[in-house]
Amino acid sequence: MKKIDFSRLFAEYKSELCSDAIADYLISELEGLYFDSLSNLTRNLYTAHCAAGSYSGVIYNRDIDDKIAQVEWRDAIESAREEYEDCTGEEYSFKSFGEALWFAIEWRAHQLAMYTENMDNARLVTIAVDSCDPSPDFIAFTTVWEAEEFLSETIQARIDYIVQHSPYPISERELEEISEQESQLVTMEQLQ
Repeated sequence: MKKIDFSRLFAEYKSELCSDAIADYLISELEGLYFDSLSNLTRNLYTAHCAAGSYSGVIYNRDIDDKIAQVEWRDAIESAREEYEDCTGEEYSFKSFGEALWFAIEWRAHQLAMYTENMDNARLVTIAVDSCDPSPDFIAFTTVWEAEEFLSETIQARIDYIVQHSPYPISERELEEISEQESQLVTMEQLQ
């Protein structure tokens, strides 16, 4: 099964759209999980439910009270409520602090799901050690440009390593063969 590294995508989300206590919490929860596709990550975000235990540390009253006691969490909850009201035109009132916290986490998860769902330019870079590598690294990128830059830097670094550690001089023809081989081991495709 593919285990895609979405850390660059999460960092982009935080820098572009939302950087608060709830976004940090959500991303830390997601980074501990593995997804084999962008659509599975998106599906998880859309269907996760705090009351059902989808997220850790927000079930018990003590955990909820600990988060509500922190100013940055209260600010993030208020911000999520305001964004919801701006987007829907509906006013949302909470019966408890726990409900407010759950609502804010699920609202941020929904926003992150919409962000991931609309990533037409997202790319997946696969880095294999050799042609028989059973578990290559998979890294998600939000743009083609970032993926291409990473791809070319990775290939060049691998070629440089081979050349620098070769006990024999490498001819131009051999260098071309090494470059072709490394280009087959480090590939890019559209992230699905």
